[in-house]
Amino acid sequence: MTFYLEFRLNACPICLICLDCKNEYGQKITCQARELEWKRKKIERDYILDFCHKPFTQKGATNQKITLDKEFVEWVLTSISPLIILLSHPNNINICIDCMNKYHKGERITNQQKSQILFLK
Repeated sequence: MTFYLEFRLNACPICLICLDCKNEYGQKITCQARELEWKRKKIERDYILDFCHKPFTQKGATNQKITLDKEFVEWVLTSISPLIILLSHPNNINICIDCMNKYHKGERITNQQKSQILFLK
């Protein structure tokens, strides 16, 4: 029997790691769902794993006064764990650093391929 998990801001929706306790969401996690605020100084942080707080909707991007990265949103939607249920699209999303590095690595490869194609033309 498969158990589905509700989306929460203190767990990475890609790898299901809890940003508060480093355990896998849905397994040994006892943390309550809560909204995390990213803090620059490590001594001020009330979470264990570092993460990136990114806008996921146009409203979230407007609130942060930045443009919405549509490629990032598409990547999250295709990479999100099949166990996570998104009842509605949250305005913002927290992704752990390991998953963000995978996103950036994939993006770099795509950009290199684009530049090679332009070079061949």
